[in-house]
Amino acid sequence: MSRHYASDENALLPVALGTIAWLGSLAYVTVVTGVEPVQGQVWWFAVTVIGSLSGIFGLVFLRWRMKRKRERA
Repeated sequence: MSRHYASDENALLPVALGTIAWLGSLAYVTVVTGVEPVQGQVWWFAVTVIGSLSGIFGLVFLRWRMKRKRERA
């Protein structure tokens, strides 16, 4: 069976770029709307926080899994 799917090394760059984009969006939303609820737009802040945290978790997980694979080899 051939393995042509993306490995952890291939996934690291897109996850890192996505995380950077979410962090940039978080900074933008924080500057424009602030953290306080302004006319019901606090959900934009929440979305960017969740996206940023998901990306950070993804980076930590990928690096942990790559390290674990290397230790097994």
